[in-house]
Formats: sequence, structure tokens, C-alpha cells
Amino acid sequence: MAPSFDNLSEDEFDIEDINFDDLHEQFEVRLESGYDAFVVLDGLPVVPEDNKDKLVKYVSKKLASVGRVIDFFMPMNAEAKSEGYAFVEYETPEQASAAVKSLHGVALDKKHTLLVNKLTDIERYGREGRIDEEYTAPEIPPFQEKEHLRSWLGDPNARDQFALFRGDKVGVFWNMKKEEPENVVDRPHWTQLFVQWSPLGTYLASMHPQGVQLWGGASFSKQKQLPHPFVQLIEYSPNEKYITTWSARPIQVEEGQAGPLTIDEDGKHIVIWDIETGKPLRSFVAHDLAGPEGDAAAPKKKVQWPAFKWSADENYVARMLPGQSISIYEAPRMNLLDKTSVKIDGIVDFEWAPATVVRDGVKRHEQLLSYWTPEIGSNPAKVGLMSIPSKEIVRTRNLFLVSDVKLHVSTLFL
Repeated sequence: MAPSFDNLSEDEFDIEDINFDDLHEQFEVRLESGYDAFVVLDGLPVVPEDNKDKLVKYVSKKLASVGRVIDFFMPMNAEAKSEGYAFVEYETPEQASAAVKSLHGVALDKKHTLLVNKLTDIERYGREGRIDEEYTAPEIPPFQEKEHLRSWLGDPNARDQFALFRGDKVGVFWNMKKEEPENVVDRPHWTQLFVQWSPLGTYLASMHPQGVQLWGGASFSKQKQLPHPFVQLIEYSPNEKYITTWSARPIQVEEGQAGPLTIDEDGKHIVIWDIETGKPLRSFVAHDLAGPEGDAAAPKKKVQWPAFKWSADENYVARMLPGQSISIYEAPRMNLLDKTSVKIDGIVDFEWAPATVVRDGVKRHEQLLSYWTPEIGSNPAKVGLMSIPSKEIVRTRNLFLVSDVKLHVSTLFL
């Protein structure tokens, strides 16, 4: 029987691995229900009664960007001035959570910064006795030296390593060329789907119903756990800073659930992770899971993978909506570049240049993206080059009598 996600081939028992969620749930102080959709705004300007409506309208416009506001209450004092805070009710608790994540710390003007907190959090942490008012210095565990993640580069014979999945065992071996491979590590039930090296060989990923486990170092010890339930596909960024995971099953997250996945990931299929921190940067719904509408017997579309493609410098990651557009996001904030997708009618595929391109006469830092569109009516097929972040089309070529195009990009040729 395969081991669970939390006890994969580690001999040492660590008390921190014990799951105390059931005890936390049993003894957690229950708050009065019905306030999950409320947020408290702090940092608002203090204004007289005459300017109240103007301020409410300005702030409400920002609040509406994440959900539908049901009620906005800004108290006024005896001097007919606001107190600098307000209470807001959203339509759903999910919208309130989104407001905290998206709007907390947003500047209103040069002197005022919006602070957004859930009302239930203020009740939970502000209640007397909930927070120890006396500072206690945290206990810092003793330093433990870790294995070098690229230790194989120090091999005196300059050998490479390869992984072999056979039966229920996965082994990593030294490539001995004409001789018998030398075993480095051999483990039963190491993965439940497949294993996959990272582009530079730093990590070896194993796949489990609970998520992805990254291994590395001379003894291939645990490095990071990425808890994406029922994960089926993964893709690394070129320099191994990020990893994308996909599952056909949408993620299910309950409000307040412990772990790196939050309510924002609920219902999503794709997650982009920061490998160093082990935390998700952003999650997405898959474009291409369902078949044609109204035809239950129609086969599902083939999964487009990788769903996201990275620029050479890992500053941008792009996703295509077939036939319509390319959405380009800036890492690590994962905001949509210029807040708009690039519309390209009929787009079939795209690729990034594998290295940062330096063009004659262009001094700014840029990444190049190539794409192609098929023949549409009397219009010929087209291949284009786009500069990012400017989104400038720097070159196009028309193609005639073309049924398919495969993009193979170098820094000099396409």
C-alpha cells in the first residue's frame, strides 16, 4: 500500500508533522454567526458631514471591485465629523475575504492608506485574553545544515543522474555510460503517478492524491510539499522558481481551513506556486475541461498543457484562450499586465523566446513572444512577434496554404 503524503520515506519522527486540526476545531471559541460578510475599514480621512457622501462614493467604488456591497455605515461624532472608520457588509463571506486580500493596504491618497479587516477577526483577536499582552521571545531552533541541492555537480567523474520508475519502485542512478548504472537511492511507493525532474535538476517531484512532494539533495530528502489535492500534471518555470499544478477536480476549500490553500482557491483547477515559500501565488479555472455545450455525449476537449508558459527571466507568465486572446501576468504579484488581455483573433499557439533578447537599437529590457493565427476567410495565416511588457508587435509574416505551424524559437531565429 502506498504511503500517505505526510510520511514519505522519512525515518525521523517529527512532532510538528502531527495534525492538531481536530483539537483546534474542538476548543476554538465559536463566534456569533452572521458576521462573516462584514469588514471594518480603518485609515479613512476624517471629513465633515458635507463631504461624507463624496467619501462614501469614492471608497464604495473600490469596494465594489471585489464584490457587491449590501450596506456601508460610516459613524459621525457629535461634531458632525467622521471617525476615520466604517463598517461594510458584502453579499457573501467570500467577497469579504476577497476585500481583505485585495484592498488591505491600498493607498487612498498621499496621507491615507485603507486598512481592511474582517469583523470576525477583530472579535476573535481583539477579545480580552485572546492575545497575550506580554511579549515572549520566540524560540529559534538550532541551525541544521542542509544538503546541497546541486550536489551531483561535484561528482569527480562529471556524471549525470537519471530516474527510473519500475513496478512500484523509483530509483535514481548515476549514468555510467558503458558500465552498469550505480544506484543512488531506491524507494518503493515513492510516487503514485509519475516523477518529474525540474529543468536544472535541482528537484525531483513525486505525485500523490494529496499533492506534490519535491525532493532534493544528495540523499533526496524532502524539500517542499505543495498540497494540491488529486494533482495530475505539473510544469516548472525555466529557472525553477515557480511550479504550476493542475487537477481535473476543482479544489474544495472551506472558510478558515488550515493550510496554504485559502477560500480564493476554491473551485479552481490550476495553481501557480512559489517553490521557495511553498505558497500559492494565484489559482485559475481551467479553460478546456468541458465539451461543447448542449452535447452531453461529446468528448471532452484535450487538456492544453502547459496551460501557462513562462518568459525566460520568469518575470512574466502567459496563458492563451484559444481563438481569442493571450493573458500575461507579472510575477510574483500575478497581476494582469496593464489590466487587459491581448486580443488576437484566431490565435492557435504561442511561445516565449528561451532567452532574453537584445535587439539592435532597443535599450529597454524586454521579452519576446511569438504566436500564430490560421487562415480566416480571405486572410492568410500569420506569425507575429510581440515585445513584452510594451505589447508592441515588432514583426509579422503572412503564410499561405498553411494547415499547421510549430513554433521553435531561439534568440536569433523563429
